[in-house]
Amino acid sequence: MSVHSPFHGDPGRSTRGIDRLSVSTAVAPEWIASVLGDLASCSAAHTWSRYASPVDPEELLAKERELRPTTFFAYFAETSKAERELVAVATVADRLNHDFPYDGWPVLARCVIRPAFQGQSLYRRILEHRIRYCEARWGDGLRAIHLGTGDERVRNVARRAGFVQVGEEELACGKRVSALFRFSPTLSAELGEAVERRKARASSGTSRHPAARSVRQMQALVTEMLASGFAPPKHRALKLELEAVERATGWAPSRHPAIAALLEAFQAIPLAHDVPKG
Repeated sequence: MSVHSPFHGDPGRSTRGIDRLSVSTAVAPEWIASVLGDLASCSAAHTWSRYASPVDPEELLAKERELRPTTFFAYFAETSKAERELVAVATVADRLNHDFPYDGWPVLARCVIRPAFQGQSLYRRILEHRIRYCEARWGDGLRAIHLGTGDERVRNVARRAGFVQVGEEELACGKRVSALFRFSPTLSAELGEAVERRKARASSGTSRHPAARSVRQMQALVTEMLASGFAPPKHRALKLELEAVERATGWAPSRHPAIAALLEAFQAIPLAHDVPKG
């Protein structure tokens, strides 16, 4: 498997009729044009559908990068006969939105697999490849990877890759899709540390004191979220607990960098509502 990128290894094993799958970060406008033509012909429900022919592919590249810094990937099928054909185009955006102030929160923003190659489990390999890209690029600075989708099949693949659904996000067009995150061990450790420190301080007083009780309640909620991978989502409950702790102790936990980044991320998507229980 050849990979034309300085960051990654094999983006996928051999698939039906494909001996190798290679990827390039140097994306030519004509490749984007091919993908847009596919979207126009099959009436696919995809964010890029609004750019469908006769848009200038260079315009799409420019617009996507104006929204936020974005890396494009072009994936190619290579056969034993030395043939090479464009399979898919996908992206990774550097941040949740243009103004998001925290680093290490990338987005798996776009992925279009051409019709001739659909149904071959390629999305899973492309997803895994982009996850590895994020891990290599941000290293210990990676806090979470975001993915939004309205496709149940994509949702299932993402869950198997470690993503958890935290709610639904509201798109600019008014459509709601599932909001998923793959939280890093670094973020989980930082959240746990923030709560443990405040618990230790509060416990130095009377255990029945409202300050100690509020911090214990916050700890219980954060511990549950960490243990369950932030599912089921309890964002509103968490905000209420944070406010209760601030009233009781004078300490604003929402100002802790890890907690502040998590709350800002939910707002930046923006998160429409919690996932219903059940």
